[in-house]
Parts: sequence; C-alpha cells; structure tokens
Amino acid sequence: MTADQTVVVVPREAVVMRKLQLPLALPDELPELVRFQAATRTSASMETLALDFLPVPVLDPEQGQQVISITMDRDSLRRIEQVCQAARLELQQVTLSSLTVGELVRAEKARNLGMEQPDLVVYQQGNRLELSIYDLGTLVFSHSTQLSKEHSGPSSADELKPFKSDLSRSLVTLSQERLGADVARCFYVSGTSDAGVLDLLQQRFPDNVIPVNAAERPSGRIPAGYEAAYGAAIPVSDERVRLDLLHPRKRREIPDRRKWYYGGGAVLALLVLLLSYAMFHLKKSALENSISLLQADVNTKTEQLKKGKPKADAHQRLAKWKEGDADPIELWNALRSQLANTERVYLTEIRVVPQSGEMQARYVGRGQARTQADVYLLTQQLSDRQFRVKPTTPHSGNRDPEYPWEFDLDVELPRSLAAALLPENPPAPAAIPSK
Repeated sequence: MTADQTVVVVPREAVVMRKLQLPLALPDELPELVRFQAATRTSASMETLALDFLPVPVLDPEQGQQVISITMDRDSLRRIEQVCQAARLELQQVTLSSLTVGELVRAEKARNLGMEQPDLVVYQQGNRLELSIYDLGTLVFSHSTQLSKEHSGPSSADELKPFKSDLSRSLVTLSQERLGADVARCFYVSGTSDAGVLDLLQQRFPDNVIPVNAAERPSGRIPAGYEAAYGAAIPVSDERVRLDLLHPRKRREIPDRRKWYYGGGAVLALLVLLLSYAMFHLKKSALENSISLLQADVNTKTEQLKKGKPKADAHQRLAKWKEGDADPIELWNALRSQLANTERVYLTEIRVVPQSGEMQARYVGRGQARTQADVYLLTQQLSDRQFRVKPTTPHSGNRDPEYPWEFDLDVELPRSLAAALLPENPPAPAAIPSK
C-alpha cells in the first residue's frame, strides 16, 4: 500500500491543553491574541513550541472569548517531519487523537455531538484511556490516564481506581466551567471492550452509555487500536474542531491596497514589454531565416557526399586490400626466424593467411614434438616475441614414434611486429613475359 498525503495523530499526553480567556476580538485577530496569552501561561519559550487552538462559541459577549490552546514541543514535531520525509511520505497534518475519535463518534453515532448538552467520549486503547468532553460543538476538556494492569480481560475495581478518580475530576471541571451542566451521553469507543470500564460507566451514567464498537461497523471493520487513525481520515464536520499543529491558525493577511496606485506604472511597463517582444520577434525571424539557409546548404553538401559514397567505399576496400597484401614466403620467413630449437619440434603442415587491420598474417598448421613441454616452450617463446598465440593442448599420436606428441598451431603476427621482421623494401612482383 502506498500513500502520498499523510496525517499523523498524536495522543493526548503528547500535548498541553489550556483554556484561555481573551477579550472579544475578530477571528483574524485571535491567533496573535492566543499566542500572546499562551506566552504568559508557560515557562517555555514560544519559539520551542508549536501552537494551535480551538475557539469556543461565545455565550456572553461581556465575558469575552474563550479558546482551548494546544501546544506541542517543536523538537517532537520536527522529529515527526523527519520520519515522514525519510519514509517518503508527504506530511499534511498533525492533529490530536481526542478530536479524531470525536469525528469517529460523529460519523457512527451522533452527528450532534456536544451541540445540545455536554457529551463525554471515553476512548480505550489497551490499558490507555482518554476522556474528552465536548460542549457547544467543540472539545473543551481532554485527559488521558493509564490502567494499572498487565493482563487482558475485564479490569478489577482496584485497577480501575485511577480511571474512576480521573473521571470524577473531569466531571468536576465541567461543573466549574458551566454551572449546572451535566453530561448527557457517554460514548465508549474501543476495539476490544473492557467489561470493567464499561460497567463503571454504566454505574456513573445509567442508560446513557453508548458503546461504539469499531469492530462491528457495517461499512467495514477497523482494527483494534486504530480508531483514532481512522477518525483522522473522516472530513472535519466543523471548522471549530479543526486542529493542525503543522499548519496552525494564522492571521489572514489583508491585501495591500496601495498596489492599486501603481497601476499606471504597470501599464507603462507592459507597453515597454510589448515593444521589447516585437523587437525580439523580428530578431528571431532573421535568425530563423539564417538557420534555414544554412540548413539548405548542409542538405546540398549531404547530397553530394551521398553521391560520392560509392567511390569512397571503393577506395576504402582497395586500401584494405593493399594493407593485407604481402608475400606469403616473407610472412613464413618472419615466423621461421622466431622458431628456435627445431630439433625438438617440427611442423608437418602450415598455412599462411594474410590479414588486414591490426594483424599482418595468421599461421595455421600442425606439428610433432618430442614432449609436451616442448610444445609449451614453443608457444611461450612465440608469445614472448609478441606473437598472438592461441592456446593448444598436445595429444599423443602414432605418426612419428620419435616425435610422439601432435599439436595444432594457431598464431597471429601483429602488424607492429611485422614492421620489424619483414624487409623494408619487398621485391617487386615478377613481370609477366610478353608473347
């Protein structure tokens, strides 16, 4: 499976969430206000943090504007970018699992999640749980906890104590933020349901717990533990719950209206450009005409060369023939002069073939030798004298008992060696007697 565009979902514990109180401002001014207010609430430098936020709908204009700021260590974000780049993945977005699980709940069970009353979403991934509260259509609170167990199956009462404590703390936080507000529905999302967690939620929210079993979806099963990743692939239903730490919300730049004052200058520049283009076009046409004339001249000369090609080929064949023209007797003497120790070997058959190109001649024949070593010594001597010798393997025969070893001879005389062995002025061929 290949992917071009990639979304990375980070868990709740990878980020820091804060609720910030801001003065009422225009949407374009919120990014700068959030950044300024977040800088006063954290001890770390804002240059080391990636920041995005979720706007909360305004209930009372006199109370100002509330936002949920979400920050992440910029080194961790840079590490994610490097990993994706090494894997040849085009990173598009870095978002939060609490939001993607909420999108999954919207798509599967509740399109109006947190719109009428606060809703609680509990997401379990193995021993890890995330508690998220949606109110006014957006995420207003999120917390993660860990069950203290090392086995599979339902969790015991002692193992559920951290989760029970964090659940109570989350509900208290909601009641402090909105007086009299209570959770209307609880959505339990898990690929492998924990009966202990589900029973605890049933006791706390009787008849209001809605399981979201991703393994029983009619449109296709989601592997356990990948619910948050699947939710990231669902289009965001509301812009207020869009989060991207890679491309956070920024102030929209207002176009500079002063550029309109330079319209006259732009028109003048356009006229100058048109005039320059006309001159360029004329120059280009002149050059194209010159190229056409040169090309016609080239075609004419090419045609003349084609007509003279047969003569050139004939001269080349004649030169090649002359190159290989040599007296066979002289060629034989050139080889014989290099043969030594003829008492050990002798030739029974020899054929001299004049050559062209790099080789002057080729000697093909047969011979007899007293021992195998004599044959090897002969070929080695010829090779040392710069002859090109084809390796041969002698074999015993019965033609000559004193020279019982028969061998084949295949030797080539390089033209460079022939210049030193052949006489400089070969005798002229005998004249044909006239009648």
